[in-house]
Amino acid sequence: MDVPLPNSPPGSLLDESDHDDELWFSDGTLGLSAGRSSFRVYGGLLAKRSLVFHDMLQFPQPDDADVVDGCPMVHLQDNEADPRSFLNALFDYQFFPPFPEKTTFDILAGVIRLSTKYQVESLRKRALGHPLSSFPFTVDEYPGTPSLKIPDHEWIRVVNFAREMSID
Repeated sequence: MDVPLPNSPPGSLLDESDHDDELWFSDGTLGLSAGRSSFRVYGGLLAKRSLVFHDMLQFPQPDDADVVDGCPMVHLQDNEADPRSFLNALFDYQFFPPFPEKTTFDILAGVIRLSTKYQVESLRKRALGHPLSSFPFTVDEYPGTPSLKIPDHEWIRVVNFAREMSID
């Protein structure tokens, strides 16, 4: 079923193929979209963990706000992959376990980027345990087995990301 989005350019439709199957809860109370991906999550839980969403959801919605299936829709200015990683980490602990469990750089980057942006400090702290296992400050802090395996061709991207997020 295609659902036209009010206040969107003509031809903007939210089609079921755009729903993220793992993050589209039929009883969710808040819709989020990023690029062509859409998510339906629990606004109260998101607001409890994120200072930004807490503050955002305190404001009354305008009469012409986008609504999908009775839920307010928030359009995020993030790439499609980062919200998927961030929301999965918030709603499914097993998706993003703390160090020493393994994770990928793309998942880690999305979680750190958006937990910083949306002020989810507990998730950000858990996420920062992963790069610290690969880049300890002292030999005594080195855990022996880092939780991140970074291919050689990705190092520049990792360094640029650390700079972007002020991870030092």
